[in-house]
Amino acid sequence: VSTPVPLCGGLVRLGNLFNSEILGKPTDLPWAFVFDQVDSVPRHPSQLYEALVYFALFGLFIGLHKRTSLSRRPGFFFGLFLTTVYGARFFLEFLKENQVAFEGTLPLNLGQLLSIPAVALGIWLVGRSFRLQPYATGPKAAGTTDQNQKRRMGRASFSPWSRRTIRCEWSRIMSIVWMANGISRP
Repeated sequence: VSTPVPLCGGLVRLGNLFNSEILGKPTDLPWAFVFDQVDSVPRHPSQLYEALVYFALFGLFIGLHKRTSLSRRPGFFFGLFLTTVYGARFFLEFLKENQVAFEGTLPLNLGQLLSIPAVALGIWLVGRSFRLQPYATGPKAAGTTDQNQKRRMGRASFSPWSRRTIRCEWSRIMSIVWMANGISRP
């Protein structure tokens, strides 16, 4: 799940660029953008910087999935996602204008303050993924019965998100919608 999120984040940042949202700080660099809807001041295209970083991270994650066995390590990709995405965001926030007025009184802006615990959690998850036993895959995995696999299989069979549970919940939700609209259940 963590692999496609940077792609989506990059597309969102391109949308911010097109809508003149989340402006960068004023600059005199030759690639500065002028957002006519806001003012005529040349600014850092911070949305574009962030989109490019997210697209690069998406490429990195795809490459790691295809060329390494790191996806077998529990929590590795989620930890890598938190560390890289929020680490990049922490540094890119230095090029952005504050979003709300009270951020001017803070030593770091809100985006940076929220990035710090995400990076710390990501580092912990990456480290933890190397202490845990990797997930078994391939033909040998079907015949293995180690304790970790038994535990995972037991947990999966009682998962609140199993297909049967989701179907049952969906049916319950639709029944409520039909009753609220005065429709008899088909």
